Amino acid sequence: MLIVLIFIFNNYTLKVTKETITSNKISNDVKIAVISDYHAFYVGVPNIVVYTALKRENPDVVCFMGDMYSNGSSEFLIDKAIDFMSHIANMGYPCYFVNGEHDNETSYFDILEDNGINVLHYEMDTIKVKDTTLNIYGIDNVYFSDTFDLHNEFSPPNSNEFSILLAHIPMYDYYKEFGADLTISGDTHGGLVQIPFLGCLYYEGEFLPELKHDPTDIKDKGLFDYDSGKLFITSGLGNYPLPVRFNNRPEIAIITLKST
Repeated sequence: MLIVLIFIFNNYTLKVTKETITSNKISNDVKIAVISDYHAFYVGVPNIVVYTALKRENPDVVCFMGDMYSNGSSEFLIDKAIDFMSHIANMGYPCYFVNGEHDNETSYFDILEDNGINVLHYEMDTIKVKDTTLNIYGIDNVYFSDTFDLHNEFSPPNSNEFSILLAHIPMYDYYKEFGADLTISGDTHGGLVQIPFLGCLYYEGEFLPELKHDPTDIKDKGLFDYDSGKLFITSGLGNYPLPVRFNNRPEIAIITLKST
């Protein structure tokens, strides 16, 4: 019974992760909710739990970071992902979406747009939250060539306004020259299994990598600093291909931007 309870707690209960970023480009507090890797399945964190958490946090913007359903999903599960995001948009939050490697069908994007969700395919949108301007860039390239360069797609970010890059896969080496103030990603599932005091069990081909490398180089989840900005990686909301999370519960993240 104890094993069952531990399994349920680690795989089907929601954690709200909170981070704060300060910038002189921010005039008033701005809350950004980050939801990624929902991987719609028949059993998961109940949607009502997520809705309740969002209502309590009351974000100014919600960012969906892709892989909201999985490759080979039934129409029922794809509809579940659509209904989940659409309900959140109907709660009155401005919503932005970039896809992952799983949820990449054009018809799906069209439905999201029809339901009030801004789908960003190498596009930028500007939103104003009180006296703060946010320029939100979104990309859908989840595979990268050696010549990948965001400057081929976008003009450089406005140095006087806060810029956010939404990119499903946290390949920050491909993004840092662009110079967004904040890059938000998902994909990693936080390494799935986190061993207390030792870090993630497996990451990019290595077991217990934090014992062999600087832990700040293991970009499995959390907030990371760079010369040109910050990178936040969410460990995501769902499981794929199996529910094997440990010490790394499903999460939504709330990033609060504050004035310096």
